[in-house]
Amino acid sequence: RECECQKIRNTLKRAKRSGLGKIITNCTFDKFKALENWQLEIKNKALAFCNDDNAKCFFIGGQVGCGKTHICTAIAGHYIKAGAEVKYMLWCDESKYLKSIANDNSYKDEIEKYKTVPVLYIDDFLKVQAGTTPSEADIKLAFEIINSRIIDNDKITIISSEKILDEIIDYDEATMSRIYQMASKYKLA
Repeated sequence: RECECQKIRNTLKRAKRSGLGKIITNCTFDKFKALENWQLEIKNKALAFCNDDNAKCFFIGGQVGCGKTHICTAIAGHYIKAGAEVKYMLWCDESKYLKSIANDNSYKDEIEKYKTVPVLYIDDFLKVQAGTTPSEADIKLAFEIINSRIIDNDKITIISSEKILDEIIDYDEATMSRIYQMASKYKLA
């Protein structure tokens, strides 16, 4: 029988493997400041998502500093504590890497990590250099990951973006319609 201390060690290992590291201890639901009604709405929707066994995608878009990363990290932490394997993807870093190996043999193995992990948290989705829009390669990569996760309906996807839903749909209707469908009532933008 597994003791309590082993469960805690396993949880800490999952947190480290997720890529979230120490931020997970600072970005919890308890530490999320909900002083305004819109902040309370964010927190309540995130908590509802965590308590909904049928929920598959949480999307939050908006300006810098509104608490997107904090609330999404709290959701990821919920799944880590529940024993799920979680992978953190900082879009601007990971997409750059994946695009750089797109023609290599290693691409398939690398992209599979994002397609198959039980819980994927994409932070700063479609964020690119200031003054530019996502490239065709960014859109193709986003579609490949999102589409595979919607096809395999038992996966959970958490997405934060500085872009709101209307901006993303202008870049690519196919990707956004899939996010819209997956997130259902758990989208904030």
